Amino acid sequence: MKKLLYLIFSIIILSGCSTQNNNFMNRSYHHITTKYNVLYNGNLKLTEGIKELNKNYHDNFWELLPIEALKIDESKIELKGENKENTPFDIAEEKAVKAVQKHSINIGENEKNKQIADAYFLLGRSRYYSQRFVPALEAFDYAIKHNPKSKLINQLRIWKAKTLLRLQNEENALKELKFLETKSNLKKEDQVRLHEALAMTYLALDSTLQAKKHLQLAADSKLEPDQKARDWFVLGQVYKKENQLDSARWAFNNIIENKKSPLKYSTHAYFQLITIASDSLSLIKYRDKLNKLANNPISSPFKDEIYFNLAQIYFKQSLDSLALQNLKKSIIEPEAKNYQKVLSYEALGDYHFNKNNFIQAAQYYDSIHPFIENANTKHIKKLENKINNLEDVVFFENKIKSNDSILKLVAMDEAERNTFFQKYIDQLKEDDKKSAIKLENSQRVQIGANTGDDFSDKKNTTKWYFYNEQVVDYGKKEFYNVWGKRELKNNWRWQNGNSFSDAETENKNNSNKTPSKKNKENPKYAIDTYLSTIPSKTEEIEKLKSEKSDALYQLGLIYKEKFEIYSLAKDRLESFLQNEPKEKLVLPAKFHLQKVYEKIGDRKAIELKEDITENHADTRYAAMLLNKEVSKTDSIKTPEQHYEKVYCDYEYELYNEVLSQCEDAIKLYVDEPIQPKFELLKSYALFHTNGKDKFVESLEFVIANFPKTEEAKHAKEVLDRMNGVLKTSELNKESLQPNEVNKEPIQPNEINKEKVQPLNEEEKRQKVLQMIKEKGEPNQEFKEKNG
Repeated sequence: MKKLLYLIFSIIILSGCSTQNNNFMNRSYHHITTKYNVLYNGNLKLTEGIKELNKNYHDNFWELLPIEALKIDESKIELKGENKENTPFDIAEEKAVKAVQKHSINIGENEKNKQIADAYFLLGRSRYYSQRFVPALEAFDYAIKHNPKSKLINQLRIWKAKTLLRLQNEENALKELKFLETKSNLKKEDQVRLHEALAMTYLALDSTLQAKKHLQLAADSKLEPDQKARDWFVLGQVYKKENQLDSARWAFNNIIENKKSPLKYSTHAYFQLITIASDSLSLIKYRDKLNKLANNPISSPFKDEIYFNLAQIYFKQSLDSLALQNLKKSIIEPEAKNYQKVLSYEALGDYHFNKNNFIQAAQYYDSIHPFIENANTKHIKKLENKINNLEDVVFFENKIKSNDSILKLVAMDEAERNTFFQKYIDQLKEDDKKSAIKLENSQRVQIGANTGDDFSDKKNTTKWYFYNEQVVDYGKKEFYNVWGKRELKNNWRWQNGNSFSDAETENKNNSNKTPSKKNKENPKYAIDTYLSTIPSKTEEIEKLKSEKSDALYQLGLIYKEKFEIYSLAKDRLESFLQNEPKEKLVLPAKFHLQKVYEKIGDRKAIELKEDITENHADTRYAAMLLNKEVSKTDSIKTPEQHYEKVYCDYEYELYNEVLSQCEDAIKLYVDEPIQPKFELLKSYALFHTNGKDKFVESLEFVIANFPKTEEAKHAKEVLDRMNGVLKTSELNKESLQPNEVNKEPIQPNEINKEKVQPLNEEEKRQKVLQMIKEKGEPNQEFKEKNG
């Protein structure tokens, strides 16, 4: 009887294992096995993987936070133990695939095992977190198609939309979510996830109005504290970005008032409030709060940011010294983050830059480089550009300072020079004496530190130091370092063994002999050392004056064009014009100075404009100041498009047309970044129409008026090559390659031709037909204009 029962039970079990029969026993067996075995283990691995992702994820609170706080980086997720081949997400995917392969009861295109929808849900999420978005989308699509009545159908659609969003298919993602929004039977949790997904989609589409609406709906619901605080924080950031400061304060205060908010969100909410605070009472309130946080061990991960934000408060309160102290604390904090160090060094650099202490500013900016993790961000690129420009400022300012000092010495008579250098030497001796005393004291302290003895003036109760072998050894080494090997005898200080008086007598008796190197006066204490360095030749003095003049001109343009510090630009350009300026730079300097006067509202702008337009009426500077109205066509919307259009004509060798268009564009885009590009393009058009001399003159104009631009560097390289300074192989090839915006036409084989002979009509027609074959049909506007 027992055997019969076993047999019947085995037959039932074996028949239940089949996935081809749609009966209660089959469905129940596969349902239970899928849910409590395969999917259970798979979901555990998925949870483990998500925890690992969250552990390794670090929010960048300096930028807009993503609503989904997950860093999709599979490389950082590894299994603990010996087997590290697969991530938890890979194992979860394997479990999901196993559930489908072994337990799916698919009969007539209908899935009879309800747990298979859960398996596809697990499969899709595992692939999603592994950044395999296309396979993830396939899994969600399959589950939605074959399980339309599943309890997970709404979650499957939300995850499908999120996957589409990751694939930058925002339109289809929005359609999927809009469809769900019309449903009235959504669970509360699904409603929250839907609002978050909609907010993510609208932010990707730059529709912030709708994004704010859905973020607020998600944040108002009863979520887990972490995600709730995150939604409020992102909402506050969006309001702040749109300058809706009252709404931003309301969002950040919601985080602070909620005691369940994680510390990282509440702390950074305070930081955000500080940036938009203006009244003194709020600043005092936030300052006191940050000081408490700084003394709280729990806040140690944020101490660097706390000190940085305290500095911002002190700056707003005009307490600069305290602000600078906190910025330095922010940098030296042991747990300071690299990006925070960048911000702190930048703030220190900005402070000195705004005070016109450019050398100190450059030192702080230069300290940023070791801590830059991503050099491709807009912030870092802008900062790098500022650093490069500042290097030029420091170089030219130092050049002016050093040359000015030398020229002042040149202008002195002999008595004045002797007096000047004697004062310097006396001060040098005094400083050296202080340094020697300081060194001696530090050595005494070092001996005390090595032995534990106290060598200060107070009474020492320890045993006599000659009994301490360590001190004796130290003393012997120091003696040897100072005096070398000396025999133990009277007057051991003197190599020849004579006393001071004997040595003095010997020196008198041997006054005709060359004194030994040991008894020579230290050169740095001799006036002749310094007098010999003062230039006396006319060419040397003229070179110093020329270098100073060039530096003044370059600084004037850098302050005007790069930093827009018009007061300094005015000072440097005026100084340039008052100090024997180079003749070829006088007119450009006047032109730029006139523009500076206009910016600061100085009446001299009118006088200088009249001077240029009347006395230099035939120059391009006069034409630019008169600035005859030039209008753009409707097809041109940006300066870059205008440049593209003119360059296209250059490629088709319509040089006279290019010349005319460049002159109009130069008047239209005065003082804009695109201007030097048109000037350079004009130079090449002049080469083809007027020959080499005009080409060289035009390149020199670019160098003089747009220093430190790529166009000026390029023009200088071409001139150097023409003059034989550079070989063709040494030329920067990258600067010669045209691209979409910065097209710089170079034809090395034609540079040294005096002039290109114009083509007749038939030759031009054949040339254009050839270029059409090579480059394609010209646009309609080109056809109409050129027939």
